[in-house]
Amino acid sequence: MKLFPGGCVLFVIFGLMACTQQQYYEGLKSGSRSNCLEYPESEYEDCIEDTGKSYDQYRDEREEIVGNQPGLL
Repeated sequence: MKLFPGGCVLFVIFGLMACTQQQYYEGLKSGSRSNCLEYPESEYEDCIEDTGKSYDQYRDEREEIVGNQPGLL
């Protein structure tokens, strides 16, 4: 099956739309935790603690700051 370029673009767009904000958050959090491995042992625990916030905690804090405005992540 041969896909035309427009079909590939639509496929990517629909694929990105399927991800939820929580999935984006968890992915970023995972990447941040991986970066903690580069810190010296003395800073590693603090780094891991900084990335330990759950999505619900993040969302609640975010809503306190920016409110529930549509279109903002």
